[in-house]
Amino acid sequence: MKYIPKNTFLYREVTNHITIPLGFKKDIPPVSPSVAGLFLTKKCNSRCKICEYWKNKNFHDELTSKDWFEVIDQLKESGIKIINFTADGEIFTRKDAFEIMHYAKQKGLQISVNTNGLVMDRYIDQLLNLNPMQIQISLDAFDDNLYESIRGVSHGFSRVKQGIMDLKHRGYNKISVGSVLTIDNLDELPLLQNFCIEQGFTYRVTAFQFQGFNVDNRQLRNLYRTKGFLHKLDKTIDVLCSKPMNNTEIYLKAIKNYYLEDKYHPLDCIVGHHKIFILPDGDVSLCNMMRKNAVIGNVLSGHSLIELWTSERAKEVRRDIRLKKCPSCWLSCFAEDNIRFSPRHMITQLPYFVKKAVRLLG
Repeated sequence: MKYIPKNTFLYREVTNHITIPLGFKKDIPPVSPSVAGLFLTKKCNSRCKICEYWKNKNFHDELTSKDWFEVIDQLKESGIKIINFTADGEIFTRKDAFEIMHYAKQKGLQISVNTNGLVMDRYIDQLLNLNPMQIQISLDAFDDNLYESIRGVSHGFSRVKQGIMDLKHRGYNKISVGSVLTIDNLDELPLLQNFCIEQGFTYRVTAFQFQGFNVDNRQLRNLYRTKGFLHKLDKTIDVLCSKPMNNTEIYLKAIKNYYLEDKYHPLDCIVGHHKIFILPDGDVSLCNMMRKNAVIGNVLSGHSLIELWTSERAKEVRRDIRLKKCPSCWLSCFAEDNIRFSPRHMITQLPYFVKKAVRLLG
C-alpha cells in the first residue's frame, strides 16, 4: 500500500477533512493553516461600484519586500503549502510583486495570482517565467460599456481579454475567470461562461456581497429581492449549472437564498481553521470579509504566525464565527470550502473537489 507523503498538500487536505470538523467547536484547530492569502497592496487601478478600496490613499504602512520575505519564511515553516497572491486593490500596481512571488516559489510553495487583468498584457513574460499554478482574473462583463459601468474603467473588457488571450497564445492555459453576480450583469454571465469553455479556461461566479470589501451595501438588498430579478436569476443559474463551472451546483443554487435572507449561515464556517490572511500592513486576519474584526495580531509584533494562530485572540475570533456573530456572506471561495468540509455534503461533493485539486496541482 502506498502512503501519502506527509509533506504534501494532499496529505494536509486529507488530515484537514478528518480533524477540522471534529475540532470545530473547540475554536483551536488541531493543525496549522494550509492556505495563505497575501494582500500585497491597497493600491488599485479600478473604480468599482462594488467596493471602495480604490478610494484609499494611505499606502505608507504597507509591508516592504523584506517584510514579505520574512512572512513567506514563516508560512513555509508553519506548513503552508499554497499562497494566493492578491491585493486589496490590484496586485500589479506594486512594483516588487514579482520579486515577492518568485521568492515564494523558490521556497517550494505553490502559488496562485489574483488580478483584475487590466495591465496584465504588460507582464506576460514575467507571468510565464513565474508559471503560477493558476491565474485568477476578475471579469464581470463581456462588453466594454457595461465593464465601465461596473468597474469604472474605459475599454476594460477589451484590455482584460487581450491579456488573457496573450497568455493563452504564449502557451499558458491555467486561467480561471471569475465574475461577481450583480443586478447589472446577469445576461453577461452565460456569455463569459461560453467564452471560457471555448478557450479551455475555468469559470466561476460569486454572489454580490452586501457587506465587505470596505463598503456597506445593505441598502441595496431590496433590489435583489424583486420578483423580476429573482425570476431572471433562476433562469441564469439554470443555464450556468447546465455547463462546466468552477462552482458546485449547491453553491450556485444557494445564491438566491443569500439574497433573500438578511443573515444567511447555512453551514458552519471553517475559514479560521483552514486559511490565514496577511493584510497589506501586516495585520494577520482569520477572515477577509470581517477584516479588522478578525485580526489576531501583526507580523511585525515579534510573535510568530503559529503563536498568533493558536492565541487566545484567534480562539475568540473563531468563537465569534462559530456563533455566527460575523456579517453573513456567500463569497464563493469561503462558501465552497464550507461545503467541502460539511459532513452533510462532504461525500457527495468529493468527486468535484478531487477533480478541482487534480486540475490545480496536477
